Amino acid sequence: MSDNADGTRSCYEQRSGHLVRLLGDAELSRLHVDAVQSYVDTRVSEGAARETVRKELCVLRRAVHLAGRRGVECPEPAAIMPRFRPRYVPRKQWLSPEQFEELLIYLSEERRLWLLAAVYLGCRLGELESLRWEDVAANLAAIHVRGRKTVGSDRKVPIHPRLAEQLGKRRRVSGPLLTRWQNVRRDLALACKALGIPKTTPNDLRRTFASWLVQAGESSFVVSQLLGHSSSTMVERVYGRLADHTLRSAVSKLPK
Repeated sequence: MSDNADGTRSCYEQRSGHLVRLLGDAELSRLHVDAVQSYVDTRVSEGAARETVRKELCVLRRAVHLAGRRGVECPEPAAIMPRFRPRYVPRKQWLSPEQFEELLIYLSEERRLWLLAAVYLGCRLGELESLRWEDVAANLAAIHVRGRKTVGSDRKVPIHPRLAEQLGKRRRVSGPLLTRWQNVRRDLALACKALGIPKTTPNDLRRTFASWLVQAGESSFVVSQLLGHSSSTMVERVYGRLADHTLRSAVSKLPK
């Protein structure tokens, strides 16, 4: 896996934990589709999301393939994989500008900066936590996001004036840009519940960034570059959500 991005390798390492726990004693040469099916059944009964189990099977398939290339006696990956293709249903949650302002006011000052950075930079959670002052341009015009998930995720993102103003008040020479938010998912969920806003995750904040840009008429290709994607497919399928007023405006352009 030396040719994979750091984020991809990290994902493989995380997903392999349950594989080792449930299949660690099995010999590769005797690994059978029934054993893998039993693994799937166990994981689902434990409450694991079907998409999570699918990713774990991908890791198992890759591990068996690499073992075979290294001379380990094992079956062909396709022969031991049960039919398991859960339908992927992407989340649709994003914050409207009004909901964003409500959440911003509700949070503490330190969390407000975190929220501003999440929505105005469109970073993944791991990227947000890795942002450093050394990567911010001297004039606060842009920041180098050192993405690790793919080659294209390493990118430069312009800093919105609203975020730049807040960063200017806290300017430092070096060190982490944001204070680490240990329980961000839990705290965001509680804040949203208190405000009557649908549960929002860090990735939903990334979707908010993309959705606002798409709703403003920005092309999917430009948005994909800002998100660190290699193509616009994920923007069109997952991240770029349209507001009702945007759809109404489109329909209103039809001939009368």
